[in-house]
Amino acid sequence: FETLVRYPRPRCDYVYQLQFLTESETLVVVFDVLLPEQSDDDPALASAMSAHRGVVLAETIAEEGHILQANPLLYGNAIASGHIDDSSDDFDGVTRRHKIYVNNSRSLAGAAAEAYNLTTDILTIPPVDRGELLLNWPGPVTELPFRSLIDVLDGKISPTDFKDKIVIVGDTATGRDRWIRTPFDKDTPVEGIYVYAAALHNLLEQNWLRYINQHLVVASLLVLGPILSWRLQGRSFLNQMAIWIIGTASW
Repeated sequence: FETLVRYPRPRCDYVYQLQFLTESETLVVVFDVLLPEQSDDDPALASAMSAHRGVVLAETIAEEGHILQANPLLYGNAIASGHIDDSSDDFDGVTRRHKIYVNNSRSLAGAAAEAYNLTTDILTIPPVDRGELLLNWPGPVTELPFRSLIDVLDGKISPTDFKDKIVIVGDTATGRDRWIRTPFDKDTPVEGIYVYAAALHNLLEQNWLRYINQHLVVASLLVLGPILSWRLQGRSFLNQMAIWIIGTASW
């Protein structure tokens, strides 16, 4: 969901949203929104969460070092909870990795995948190397489907849009979410919520990028090194440089 109105949202809007998604037969609803404080709307929201039975809430690490979760009433009616402390930007500022575990707890995307597994009983999440995903971004964020919360509240969205879907609820208002860069969006930063969409997509499709097996690398060098050295014998310096450059670029 994209939110284009005042922040923070009154929780009565989330109540209506969850009721709408329950009627739409949405499988899992993931809130990339922290809800630690209490609200007069919490009993109604907790009831809507209980009725849906597939809500995942966000949690984070507070400045004091403890885990900051949703308040007990809401937390008790969630199917799972996941960390949003998973920033893993590379040296050029592009987000290519996603930490599945933060302080031995699942990330929001990992919790969402496990919640999906509980609701469908058809998916097995395999172990992830080094506790993080090498993200296989599906494409520019402009190609990812999103819906505005305003349109939902105004009745402009068909319930069939969400049937059997996983919905990630977050805020894309300027200054409200952390900004990231993707391999497709290097020049235009996008909202951090899309990291969870990409990571969740990778987990469900099991198509994240893998690290190269180091033993395979060593074995390849031991086999190909002598062959390359033999092939370069007798060639001019320019030919040797050309082959070296092509081989390095291919690697």
